[in-house]
Amino acid sequence: MDKEYRQYIENLAAYCRDVTFHGEYSQTFRFAPKRHPGDGDSNTVTKMTISVDHVYLNQLITVYPETTLAYKRKDYKQIGKDMLHEICHTYFQAVWDLFVWDQCQSQKKSNDETVERQVQRVAVTIYSLLPRGWYLPSRLKKVGQSA
Repeated sequence: MDKEYRQYIENLAAYCRDVTFHGEYSQTFRFAPKRHPGDGDSNTVTKMTISVDHVYLNQLITVYPETTLAYKRKDYKQIGKDMLHEICHTYFQAVWDLFVWDQCQSQKKSNDETVERQVQRVAVTIYSLLPRGWYLPSRLKKVGQSA
């Protein structure tokens, strides 16, 4: 794993965590060597996922190879949008866990799609309020660096 790439992802995630006011969450990263197992042969490719622990206040962010390819293409804007979307799941995950733990199988797809749409609405709103180019490597402070 390229150290510069890893640092970029960590800085980007920290920025998104801070602008969404989730600063109390620690962040852990996993860089997956292969595509998300649920992608199969579909045209939709998973770029990142997040698992949120609301008890111990941690965000586990898994980064998939499609994000690495975007980084090599210098598509920082898309990576920024993707990361912001994942961090915005933190707003919804606790409620999602509470209300769908016993959902019937026939409702699962609809419920999943509804949560994804709502997360995206919040992410798009926050994105539109951020300064231009916030996702560029040169604009992000290093994790642990003071303001």
